[in-house]
Amino acid sequence: MRIWTRLAALALLLWAVMASPVSAAASEHHLSKVVMLVRHGIAAPAADARLPGITGKAWPQWPVGPGQLSERGALLLTAQWAALRGLYLEAGLLPVRQTQERVFVRADNTPASRASAEALLRGLAPGSLPAYAIVNTATDPLFEPVQAGLAIFNPAETALAILDHVNGDFSQLWETLGEPMALLDQLTGPLTPETCRSINLPADCRLSDMTPGISIMDRGRRVEIRGGLGMGAHLVDLLLQEYAQWPQQDAAWGQANAAALRKLLPVHSEISNALYRTPLIAGIYGGPLLRDMALALYSQHADPRLNEARCAVFVGNESNLAAVGALLGVSWQASGFPVNALPPGAVLVMELWEGPDKAAEVRFRFFLQGLDFMHAPLDVTTAGGYRTAPAAYGPALLEARVTLDGRDGAPALDSAAFEQRVRGALAGRSIPRITFLPEMVSPQAPTAPSAPVQP
Repeated sequence: MRIWTRLAALALLLWAVMASPVSAAASEHHLSKVVMLVRHGIAAPAADARLPGITGKAWPQWPVGPGQLSERGALLLTAQWAALRGLYLEAGLLPVRQTQERVFVRADNTPASRASAEALLRGLAPGSLPAYAIVNTATDPLFEPVQAGLAIFNPAETALAILDHVNGDFSQLWETLGEPMALLDQLTGPLTPETCRSINLPADCRLSDMTPGISIMDRGRRVEIRGGLGMGAHLVDLLLQEYAQWPQQDAAWGQANAAALRKLLPVHSEISNALYRTPLIAGIYGGPLLRDMALALYSQHADPRLNEARCAVFVGNESNLAAVGALLGVSWQASGFPVNALPPGAVLVMELWEGPDKAAEVRFRFFLQGLDFMHAPLDVTTAGGYRTAPAAYGPALLEARVTLDGRDGAPALDSAAFEQRVRGALAGRSIPRITFLPEMVSPQAPTAPSAPVQP
């Protein structure tokens, strides 16, 4: 497989900028820049006629169209990012006034990601027009390189890679997820007779009766874990978003409160890990983003706006976060969530800390919102003008415990180690360099055609 164009330039850049190991005490370092990757917020499920037919139950009617960020999802994001603003104001990274001049947001062009970019900017840079950048193409190759046609999954190679990642078969996952899958069976009840017959099972079959498998579809452009585990992971993510959308009621037809969801969340987390943290898949879904994030962190990106910003934010999807986390060797766990949980609004952060004699290190952090806050009534208006929850529901921003390569200790890499890790993630990938310069858009401005970056 070919190494990406400009890989050599990236290597020279990172060696030149980060050659000196960290020799100063942490207290002598100062925060120079942050680059963040966020999953979009609470959104209506994408159009999927299968759900009622599979479960035989009526699913809630969302107040927005399929795949659209809800108003409540936007409010939750704004509250979360107002808290992030406070954190980086205190660290001296952002100014109190004219914050927007130090911030640049690059979003996937899906409706949920674009609306999430607007919502988070209202918290991060209040009082300014929430402008952000997108590539005006049907599919953004930075966030969806496979759907954009820059890479395909070889069925045999991909299936073997996933099986190797899960220790040869799905038996270990079944053992790990037996209890939450039993609870999901209880909540959903028997599947419809038509569904059971279509997979040669008795008429009263359940999700856990469906044998898991690996499916590569659309001529190599989509890979899924199917069967009960794959469907279960999808349902759990939908139930979590349903729980956050309607604070006046529990999810799963009134059966799933926060305690039940905490038991169910490992289904989604484990299947996401099994799929998107498989090295082959992580390299494709996360490689382009990690390259751009590393270049932005060291202000050497082709887009000068990413270089000038002190805070650069990329808004994508859960596959992007899982893949980039895997390539970096970063894992996380927050109170009430399983390892590597990726709820809507989850944020992976790379911080550049610089010290004496050009010493530098990259520190990793991870933020999300707790279940109690996600379900809380947003009936408190702050002095900044955004709506949030009463203090009894906990903070709008929850920081996870982050580990690097599974080891305890500070989740940080010195300059040389970070450069080596980025090079390793890029090496051998056949995805070409992405040469689109995104255009700034806002709710009050129409999108404009994108222009290519000159070589």
